[in-house]
Amino acid sequence: MLAAYAPDLRERLLRARDAGLSDAETARTTGVSLRCLGRWRARQAASASLTPNRSLGPPRRLTPAQEGLLVAQVADCPDVTLDEHRACLAEAHGLVISRATTGRILQRHRLTVKKSR
Repeated sequence: MLAAYAPDLRERLLRARDAGLSDAETARTTGVSLRCLGRWRARQAASASLTPNRSLGPPRRLTPAQEGLLVAQVADCPDVTLDEHRACLAEAHGLVISRATTGRILQRHRLTVKKSR
């Protein structure tokens, strides 16, 4: 996902328009779309704040405390597969999560599930 444009850039582009540069010229030279410029202009008129909104994704499936259960489980049994960790979590704590979620949580905590030889 792309990062939002910085508020100072938004302000500079809107000031350029106020100084006489057309929206089409601003869009062509900066690569910012006409629609984006229009939204910023409307937003500035309505609230005077050009700060980008926080991008909200879906909520996490597990709370930090529940993630701690998985992290502790991996520390106790590092040779177990992701599917086995999922089954253990479901059996011991009633937490049902997908394999992908399990992998993302371990990635977030910089843990790997590697089989020892």
